[in-house]
Amino acid sequence: MAQFSRLRVPDASSRAGETSPSPSVAQTTAEFDLDSNFELDDAEGDLQFREAELGGGQAYELKSLVNPTGKKDDGGEDDSFSSRRRMSDSTVSSFQLYTPDEECAVVRKFDRRVVLFVALLFMLSFLDRSNIGNARIAGMDEDLQSQPPWDGWYEWTLTAFYIAYIAFEWMSLLWKLIPAHIYVSMIVLSWGLTAALQSVAVSYPMLIFFRVLLGIGEAGFTGIPFYLSFFFKREELAFRTAIFISAAPLATTFASSLAWLIINFAEYGPIAPWRLLFLVEGFPSVLVAVAAWHIIPDTPETAPYLTARERKVARLRLRHQKPHQTRGEKKAPGLKLHEVVVILCDPMAWLTAAMFFLTNMAYSSLPVFLPKILHEMGHSRLESQGLSVPPYFLAFLFVLLTAHLSDRFQIRSGPIIFHALASAAGYAALAFSEPFGLPPPLRYLAVYPAAIGFFNVVTLTIAWSINNQPSETLPAAAHIDAPGTVRETASSRFPKQDTEDELFSTTLHTDKTIAAFLTLYKRPSAASGENMIREVKALLTLRHGVNGYPNVSHGGIVATILDEVIGLVFPVNKINGLIPDGAYMTAYLNTQYVRPVQTPQTILVVATVKKVEGRKYWIEGVIEDKDGQVLAKAESLYVKVKEKL
Repeated sequence: MAQFSRLRVPDASSRAGETSPSPSVAQTTAEFDLDSNFELDDAEGDLQFREAELGGGQAYELKSLVNPTGKKDDGGEDDSFSSRRRMSDSTVSSFQLYTPDEECAVVRKFDRRVVLFVALLFMLSFLDRSNIGNARIAGMDEDLQSQPPWDGWYEWTLTAFYIAYIAFEWMSLLWKLIPAHIYVSMIVLSWGLTAALQSVAVSYPMLIFFRVLLGIGEAGFTGIPFYLSFFFKREELAFRTAIFISAAPLATTFASSLAWLIINFAEYGPIAPWRLLFLVEGFPSVLVAVAAWHIIPDTPETAPYLTARERKVARLRLRHQKPHQTRGEKKAPGLKLHEVVVILCDPMAWLTAAMFFLTNMAYSSLPVFLPKILHEMGHSRLESQGLSVPPYFLAFLFVLLTAHLSDRFQIRSGPIIFHALASAAGYAALAFSEPFGLPPPLRYLAVYPAAIGFFNVVTLTIAWSINNQPSETLPAAAHIDAPGTVRETASSRFPKQDTEDELFSTTLHTDKTIAAFLTLYKRPSAASGENMIREVKALLTLRHGVNGYPNVSHGGIVATILDEVIGLVFPVNKINGLIPDGAYMTAYLNTQYVRPVQTPQTILVVATVKKVEGRKYWIEGVIEDKDGQVLAKAESLYVKVKEKL
């Protein structure tokens, strides 16, 4: 069994008035540190844990640790909590059910296997939708033009794609209903085939039909940022979204370079350059769709390249970011329509949607019109294809840099405002270049802030909207919500539908009262001969909401906490099959107040079974501060209630 060492709890004075993130079960403001000379036994599963429901709560049991002497723990009593050792107040260590190195290893695997692959998919998606601009100046307009010619055909071809794209964007909800590896494979295959079939179009109406199908296929891919939120924390999401979105300027760079090569070498071939362009750039998506079936994991727990231990780490690291769920409540899979209604009725959602809509006007139009704009500046067709490359390559680099800084400093609005203004300035220069007589070199330079700006705004807006979702359905529904935060406090007490434990699971479960409640115990080993768990320890983070006097907890709350932790002895033993099921109730509780319980601070509460006679259990409870000083203690008698005949 595990040996805990060096209990440290944050000093009350050092945390007073401090705003900290809401704690979670996996990592709270009450923290432990294992001495540096502990070694993990990889052969026995490294640092492992067991999660068990406790009549309203959960407990974690750490095991498979080697003690400092190199000998296996014999399962004897662990008195490290009551060692009374004084520790430096300046050091607050980290209690986690996984190590930082383990977390980094999991994140690196997701970066390599998930992020880079979906970035490749998005690059192919953007390539297939935007290469029509390159095809236009490669002879497509002349070959498909009707008689008599009409200048509106090309514009309607572009519009048809976005009408279908917008009309079917609800398909992002299907991420909640269809396993990701199946869904992604289907939509990638659909747009790949459609993109390649554009090469056989003999008229603009036929091309418009293919563009509608392409828009439907690619509309289903809009849920990728939501999919990434399955694997990454909120503060990690912007950079991963940036890698994904940066595939768009990279795709445009690639499309322009490839278009230059195809046009250059297909001038005298049997296939028209623009037809070969659609075929060459569309068919790779068909091949990648097959690979997506095997590469895309549905959830972190189903990733085949993770070990069993890494799957647990992947789940635990995101635990505190999930919405509060009551004990015994099984989270129903699929779409929650009431949450879709909530997001549609939220005015902030519509404001964010307006931001995204306006940004997308620039995001989607420049790639399909830039080759024509450059051609009208006086450049040849080949020169126009080549000059389209540098602005998008710089946009690719700036997206990664901006997103990295945004994640590092946890700021979204500032970069969005800056890049939106830069993009608007670039577009304004292009719009007024002719009236003001700007020479072609200056007009070309205006393309750079326009391209760099809108790609950054799109990236950060997506990350911002995903960050602010309190559940999985809301980002799937719209990718948008009001800027703000969701309370992420998680205790070890969860409400039941029959209102049992309602006091601690709901009434006192707030950021201002008891912000964190973590329960720990150690099961007796077979060698110890012990027939029950005789000691339960709990860490509670107290806030000012429990005060009776300034910065001092109310005496009634102190007694209630002692009674609650002492009472945890019974569900802990029941779920381990060590005592009979049934109701165990307090017969008396004698509380002695030794020192004021100051707030805010994290306290250690230890409940110890002293004697058992039939249905009677004598249990003592002690509250200690970070230095091991006793603040309060209690003697109690619990009795198992007789069943009525």
